[in-house]
Amino acid sequence: MSKKRMTNKILYVPVVLLLAMLMNVACQSSETVRKSQAPAVTHTATDTTDADSDTTGAETDSTETEEPSSYEEIVEEADRSAEGLLNLYYKDEKLYLEVPFDLLGRDMLLSSTISEISDNKLGTVGAKPHNPLQIQFARVDSVLLLQKIQKDAIAPDNNPGIHRALDRNSIGSVLRKFDIEAYNEEETSGIIEVTDFFVSDTEELSPFGPIGMTISSALIDQKQFKKNRSFIGGFKSFEDNLTIKSHLSYEYTLKEQAGSSTEEDTPFTAVMTRTLLLLPEDRMRPRIADPRIGVFTTRKNKYSGSGDKVEPVRYARRFRLEPRDVEAYNNGELSEPVEPITFYVDSDFPESWRATIKSAIRDWNETFERIGFEHAVRALDYPEEDPEFDPDNLKYNVVRYAPASVQNAMGPSWIDPRTGEILNASVYIYHDIVRLLNSWRFIQTAPADKAVRQTKLPESYRKEGIGYVVRHEIGHTLGFMHNMAASHAVPVDSLRSPSFTRKHGTTYSIMDYARYNYVAQPGDKERGVQLTPPKFGLYDYYLVDWNYRYFPEEVSKEDQKERLTRLVDEKAGDDRYRYGAQGAYLDPRSLSEDLGDDAVEASTYGIDNLKYVMNHINEWVEEEDTDYSYRQRIRNGMIMQYVRYLNHVYRNVGGIYLNKKYVGDSRPHYRSVPREKQREAFRMLLEELNRLDWLEQEEVVTNLPLTGSPSAVIRNQLIEVILGAPERVHLSALKSREENPYSPEDVMEDIFNSLWKEPLQEKSTLTEAEREFQKAYVQAVIAKSGLERAGATGTSAFASDDRDAHELRIKLPEFVEEHLRTEFGSDLYRKYIAPISSHVNAGRSDPVSASFGTARIRFHTKPVLDHLNYTYLKKVKSLLEEAVADDTAAAGAQSHYELLLRNIENVIR
Repeated sequence: MSKKRMTNKILYVPVVLLLAMLMNVACQSSETVRKSQAPAVTHTATDTTDADSDTTGAETDSTETEEPSSYEEIVEEADRSAEGLLNLYYKDEKLYLEVPFDLLGRDMLLSSTISEISDNKLGTVGAKPHNPLQIQFARVDSVLLLQKIQKDAIAPDNNPGIHRALDRNSIGSVLRKFDIEAYNEEETSGIIEVTDFFVSDTEELSPFGPIGMTISSALIDQKQFKKNRSFIGGFKSFEDNLTIKSHLSYEYTLKEQAGSSTEEDTPFTAVMTRTLLLLPEDRMRPRIADPRIGVFTTRKNKYSGSGDKVEPVRYARRFRLEPRDVEAYNNGELSEPVEPITFYVDSDFPESWRATIKSAIRDWNETFERIGFEHAVRALDYPEEDPEFDPDNLKYNVVRYAPASVQNAMGPSWIDPRTGEILNASVYIYHDIVRLLNSWRFIQTAPADKAVRQTKLPESYRKEGIGYVVRHEIGHTLGFMHNMAASHAVPVDSLRSPSFTRKHGTTYSIMDYARYNYVAQPGDKERGVQLTPPKFGLYDYYLVDWNYRYFPEEVSKEDQKERLTRLVDEKAGDDRYRYGAQGAYLDPRSLSEDLGDDAVEASTYGIDNLKYVMNHINEWVEEEDTDYSYRQRIRNGMIMQYVRYLNHVYRNVGGIYLNKKYVGDSRPHYRSVPREKQREAFRMLLEELNRLDWLEQEEVVTNLPLTGSPSAVIRNQLIEVILGAPERVHLSALKSREENPYSPEDVMEDIFNSLWKEPLQEKSTLTEAEREFQKAYVQAVIAKSGLERAGATGTSAFASDDRDAHELRIKLPEFVEEHLRTEFGSDLYRKYIAPISSHVNAGRSDPVSASFGTARIRFHTKPVLDHLNYTYLKKVKSLLEEAVADDTAAAGAQSHYELLLRNIENVIR
């Protein structure tokens, strides 16, 4: 608004005029209800007390201010100002916002981005610690309300009654109320003071949050906002958005999970960019998601016109991509989009990274060309000459450099909550991602690839790895979830095939967690076997087609949904296109960082490679690794890789294959893992108990820092998992369609034969593993038979909910724990060592799995197997009695057997 039209205006308006103005606003609002679902302005908000306060004391009541300033005084005498969507004025250390009344009831997003920070272990520059708020301004008399909008219900367009009812049941919740300080001459806008709102500890706009935190070993115990150290910085206003920078200061205390404080009353400051973005009136048509394909979604509850049900509906999250030349597009020709998906690449990246990052972003154009879009995805440098550009503004998609010693990358996005349209996407690449790539390549492929047998990756490998990471994270920003089933569709022997791997790499999707080809053996690279993931897989092209295929307006919503459903139906029987959700705990086909369709075979190859690395690491890096730090890091990484292989195998024991089934799909909704596959996996775990010595290879560990025994720790955890297997297989046996499924009785018999029958018959010297296993077995079986509850072993390795046990949670010695926290970053540390319940997958507050929610077992309780345990306790007792009476028992085992027998005799005679 031009300052030439700014004049002084007296604020004391007659009551009749106020009522007329409010009636006019209410009428205008009623016209837009169907478009924005905004509540009508009411006169019920008469309470003038302020409900908000900060930690420094109660906030000044906005209705008890001094005589309001005139419009001219605020506007003409402002120290700084910005004109645009809403005008901003800064005067006497106060920030004023001019709100045009024609924007009342219009939907906006309010976001908060970390722009600068005093300690980057508490956050990442560019991160949005909380999801943006959908807000509206409303007016009641001489007060403006800032309302949070939460509208999860939808209804048919032709049913105004349901719309009115829903509006009454989903009015905006008031975040703040502001006195109108002054009106413009035409009384079409009002000025409010917003200083306290933007300089306060508002939880939804705070720098503290689960998204973007890099802290790992300690948690924020308490924080205090320091208002006297906080202030408004710069601000800008544009045609459809504005930004305000808030300098916020705190003091915080960190505490370890054990309870001891590591930092107390530590000062902390963050500069937060708050963006207020006007959402489009011309809404993107929502796309109804299909649970058989992996896209992020936004949930709505649909009220049918007939009134017979409320149906949950999921909108797919996607950019609005429309062809510029619709006619050419419909004729099968390439067309550029009206608005390409543009990513700006941080100018602070190391120079050697930037070209690789931009190239990896543009790679996605290959997938969009398949569906008719040319130059759909752009990668640009920061525009230095554009005064409007701000990487922290919600309008811009940015790939950010995070100078933190974290080995990770993230790709969150934020949407128009009304439609699922992606409005903003960010990728954060932490500096130490290259170190993680180095560890992956060395640990997983050094036996097959001589080029990585050094402490630093070759330049071409480093660039290839960065490109892989960027393509994966850009996929997330396009709305694509992890597909953990993509690698399972690949036969293990194909991973050693030159022709297959050159075409498909290690998986059928870049959205999988399939890293490098740990199946490949020495000599395979020379034969032409590829060791890296693909640029894109078959599933990725299919995914882009489903989420971004363009439908003109004349195609009805019902017809669009039918066509997309048909697209999925056509692929329903082909495992190469099957979606496997992350966190599908029962399904061993949906695993993180696995390869191939047979976990036992693939893990056996992987373990052989780990042993190969352990045997040769000294000769490979001796000259470079003079302080042994690299070997220390690689050895610890190998321990975690070994645990990962064991978990891949273990998930088959009691596993159930899950499929989201539609009418006509050939695959069953669920199917238990076949008996022989479960038994093969379980027997491998039993055998691994006696194969752990390679972890303690003296030539390697003798020059590393003095430690305990990771093999002993893994052995104890593995014993605990094995002893829990009878309960684990119960459900899969119950639901199996086989005549003779793998059952708790079979598991008990396999344990008995491996642990008691064979060692006692052979009368050979007992290994340490066998001693520990026999001791734990006796304690566990006594407890599980109900004879002595106190005899149970340790802390259960199994989850207490209906997910049942799904992985080993190795409790490594302190030396490994600290090293992994430092070297592998907080994400891996949290996942494998010390899970933190507050950790949230960045930017994704609405995760879904294969059935739009983590698969749960209804009406299932763990079986009572006390009779089975009692039966085997008696069998063991008989064997021990024979062994104790036989003076030819295994050397050194006599007293061991006597002690075990005494423990049993204490509970049964």
